Amino acid sequence: MAIGFVITNMKKLLALLLLSPFVAGEEESFELTCEGLELIYYISLNKDSGKIRLSENSIGLRSLQDFDKEYKVKKIDITDKSITFEFKLNNIISSMPFRINRYTGAFTQRKKRADWSDMDGYCSKGFKEYNEKQI
Repeated sequence: MAIGFVITNMKKLLALLLLSPFVAGEEESFELTCEGLELIYYISLNKDSGKIRLSENSIGLRSLQDFDKEYKVKKIDITDKSITFEFKLNNIISSMPFRINRYTGAFTQRKKRADWSDMDGYCSKGFKEYNEKQI
């Protein structure tokens, strides 16, 4: 009888472990809206892949005419404190590093070209809609 009790409890423990998100490797994914200067970024990513697009309500970079086009995110690193990645808007602009503080939501985007300025801003969870003018 004691052996049957141990086997039954071991089966329950094994089932619990297999259903646990920790053991199953639940993947952390993000949908973010990041606002910096005149630009609005929509970012969707997980540890393996991601994409970024500029909102049609962005007013910077008008010469690019690449609003609402998706770009691949590369070199993704998700830690407890930060999310970092790089992306490239088009063939003219070199890859741009992007870092988000997971506690404050603040981000920094650093230039790799002399004619581009650094940018700071804030990110929030989800894809924010911009239907009303603020000013």
